[in-house]
Amino acid sequence: MKKIFLLLLVMILILPMALSCGGKKNEGKPTSEPSSADESGNVTDEDDGFHLPDINYGNRDFNILSLTDYNDRHYLVYHDETGDPLSSEAFSRTLYIEKTYGVVLKFTGVPDAVTTLYNSHIGGGGDYDLIDPHPTEGIVQLLTSGILADLYSLSYLSLDKAWYNQSQAEGYTIDGKLFIVASDLTLTGQNFTGLVFNKEIYRSLEQEDDLYDLVDNHGWTMERLLQLSALYGQDEDSNNIYDANDTYGIVYHKGYTTSFMYGMGQTILKKEEDGLYHLAFDTNRLTTMAETLYGLLYESDNHAYIGTANVASYPGSDMWKIFSSGRALFATFDFGGLYVLLRDLDFEKGYLPLPMLDPDQTDYQVFCGAGFLGIPALAKDTSASAVLLEALSYYSFKNLRTVFFNAILQGRLAKKPEDYKMLELMHEKKIYDVGFTLDQVGVAAQMLQTVVVDNKRTAIATYLRSKGSEIKQLEKLANELKADGGNGES
Repeated sequence: MKKIFLLLLVMILILPMALSCGGKKNEGKPTSEPSSADESGNVTDEDDGFHLPDINYGNRDFNILSLTDYNDRHYLVYHDETGDPLSSEAFSRTLYIEKTYGVVLKFTGVPDAVTTLYNSHIGGGGDYDLIDPHPTEGIVQLLTSGILADLYSLSYLSLDKAWYNQSQAEGYTIDGKLFIVASDLTLTGQNFTGLVFNKEIYRSLEQEDDLYDLVDNHGWTMERLLQLSALYGQDEDSNNIYDANDTYGIVYHKGYTTSFMYGMGQTILKKEEDGLYHLAFDTNRLTTMAETLYGLLYESDNHAYIGTANVASYPGSDMWKIFSSGRALFATFDFGGLYVLLRDLDFEKGYLPLPMLDPDQTDYQVFCGAGFLGIPALAKDTSASAVLLEALSYYSFKNLRTVFFNAILQGRLAKKPEDYKMLELMHEKKIYDVGFTLDQVGVAAQMLQTVVVDNKRTAIATYLRSKGSEIKQLEKLANELKADGGNGES
């Protein structure tokens, strides 16, 4: 995995230096500073509600525990300038927070952050101040072992503010307690899937619809995607093997099928008015989803090329060769993790959320299941951890987010305002589902992939019957978490 993200980091590093230049050298000071302390000693910003105590921790270490390669992926702690705009802003943020609060930010990367924290906990704790864990591996243990503090019990965290994802905070609040949160500190690790399309090919099809208007008017559906993808592409031997002259309506990544399920309006668990989690599956709509996805992938030879490349191999994969060489109309794409690839395309491209199932769906859903943060229950000072989590999240919101969206997405990837608007829409529509987090084996999350992509069938009802007891356990597990508030025996 380390090689994977080193590859992406290298790709990021070659962004033009001009993006991070153009004025005086940033001497460890974010673009936006908090205003002066008020009469109570709190640093405040009346415009957005940021407030923290005017406090100095005496140059103490503040240690963030995460996976080996997550520092470079999530821009958690930077003490060196690397030249790209995101790391430069993270460097600035690190120095400013260290100076303002009297801390030295440290990063500890390990192969298994949850086990490392658990071992520290049973040994008396105090080793780590914040954890950025893997989004699924060990996450159930993290929520049930009592090794995380309830974030609502801590002062200084403004969990209802824009620098925290509100879908995640609301959905993961259990009996009034919240143990993990997604903030703008991990913005660049919050992967989200949509579609990138070749504008030049689309114009050649002479369609009346402006795709961006279609999105705005809630007319961007799976049916329309299927219709458009059927208009372009030719795989004469129908072997789903990339040949130099083959063209496709859509380059489809098998691993993004879960994102399509969410895009079509489905979630695994839903918190009802009784405060309990219930399975959200509608068998009839799931069947329609399966049939629609099957139609997109298999009902015509030239609809789709299906690929499985992982993050490391994606840039050199056949699926990316097909799209980047101008041989596909659409491609499924992870804008959070692979965005650096888009700037090198030599044709005009556009961006779309994954389509809704049908016009009856109320809104677009952009699935996100990563970027969690927690405060260890036995941190040296959980109050100090809350202050630093709030500060890191806030200044990431004020500055790192600005660089990511303006310099990277808008400045480098989106040449026109309407392109940027689509990228911003996808970010705003990101949703989290506690059912996905608890579904460590993918029994629910991967149902469409298993039935449609792997088995080339549409028998979702049969799958639900065969896996019903396992899927039901997700509902049971979520409500057991509710029953004890996540504070199991440690």
